Amino acid sequence: MLKHALIAVFLLVVWGCQAAHQKAAPQSDSQPAESIVGAWKLNSVSGADPSSINIATYEIAFEQGGAWRYTATMSGPYLGMQMNGSGTWSLKGNTLEYTAGENKGEVRMRVSRDTLTLSPDPVLRREGTAEVETVYTRVPLRDAALT
Repeated sequence: MLKHALIAVFLLVVWGCQAAHQKAAPQSDSQPAESIVGAWKLNSVSGADPSSINIATYEIAFEQGGAWRYTATMSGPYLGMQMNGSGTWSLKGNTLEYTAGENKGEVRMRVSRDTLTLSPDPVLRREGTAEVETVYTRVPLRDAALT
């Protein structure tokens, strides 16, 4: 009988330690900063092709140390126009805090393998004002236009 009581007490102690550890170190979906460092090419704007907001090409690059830059070539009525900019970035969990020129703010960020989702995008807007969610694909360094 004493043996069974000791086993029960042992199991309760082990279970209690595991529960305390799980409370002390909760699981997080946050992304390490290294996960976004590199060049990214725009794939979609709120589920549509980038041409839906007159973008022919758009690429962003996040650098170690917190600098980022972007470059775009426009399409449609703005055919051939270039757009370039830069700023700073940092991550707090899944929130990307940024500056872009004189603008600053925060967006939700998600990295899954070689896909980056920004919601809303820090720069791009539909018709200049409406926020959009953008999806990017990682660009191999040798293919990046921003190198």
